Amino acid sequence: MERSPALSSSQKLERSLRQLGFDQDTRALSVLRAMMRIQSTPPRSLDIAEIHDSLMHVEPGTALSKAWVRKVMQQLLDMQMIRVENESDSRRKYISDVDTIVAGLEQLKGQTLTDLEKHRRALKDELDRLSAINLGDLARSITGEIVSKIEQPSSKLLKGLEAYRDFTNTEIYARAGPGDVVRLAQLWLKPFTGSITERIEHILGAAERGADVRYRITAGILSANDFLTASVRKDKLVEFFVRASAQRQKGMNIDVRIHPARTPTYHFSSLNEDSMVMLLSEDPLTAMWLSRKFNPDLIQTAIASFDRTWSQSISVLDNPGQLALGVSGSESSYFLSAMKEAATKIADRGKKP
Repeated sequence: MERSPALSSSQKLERSLRQLGFDQDTRALSVLRAMMRIQSTPPRSLDIAEIHDSLMHVEPGTALSKAWVRKVMQQLLDMQMIRVENESDSRRKYISDVDTIVAGLEQLKGQTLTDLEKHRRALKDELDRLSAINLGDLARSITGEIVSKIEQPSSKLLKGLEAYRDFTNTEIYARAGPGDVVRLAQLWLKPFTGSITERIEHILGAAERGADVRYRITAGILSANDFLTASVRKDKLVEFFVRASAQRQKGMNIDVRIHPARTPTYHFSSLNEDSMVMLLSEDPLTAMWLSRKFNPDLIQTAIASFDRTWSQSISVLDNPGQLALGVSGSESSYFLSAMKEAATKIADRGKKP
């Protein structure tokens, strides 16, 4: 059995940060590094203009505004990676040193461990329930030997892409209507080769019927050029953003957001807090449909995790032409290229009388 090659120090750093939910390609890390580049010893407080200038020195071709930097600084404050040196002054100054970074990493570690433990317990409950299924009783129910009233199923194990896709379409998207909330948390992309275009149509259809559609994906999509090129035509991706933008202008509730870190969480589609299709494994693709009646705690935990990361995510529909995100290599991103084309079409439509 061959041993895996030893990791370099930079690879070990990348792996550790990824495990903590603080990906090296995030906007927050780009700004934090910009602060470190101009920091002195001992550390001094920096204002937004200085930090912005440092970013522009490293990435001169990007359209990163001071307002963008200020928004990311608030995220770093929330993560305790930096602190405000002069809270009472009208012009805030920020400072970051070893102590603040350690405090921020401790907070990330604690939250990630908590999320993983909840996920572990939830999966263990699912495995215990699956193991406890009495196949004899199940078979008798199917053949009609039990004459008492048979209740509707409240869960189902789904194996393979087709079963996952069909059940998500019928139990989540097709049932969504006015007043409903559809949440889509996308972690993995590769299992869904060949089905993204169909998924887009179902998402738009739910919004057109009056549902509040919230679609959250991770920053990994920004570098998934080979997969997206092979799986979805760029014109279809552009069409999706243009149509979604048009729906929003008509007052429909639909948003697509990117979460800047690959924080361990759930991959699922849900309808309110009543029904959920959750992906359990990527290869082989295995998922489970569950109703609130079957496991309300798991549904509530997954939705709470989604809502927390949703508020920390960046909308790709608010300003599609400026979605740089501070991500390294974004200039060659297939996804961002489609966003920019969509932004141009949206702007051209706005100019028409």
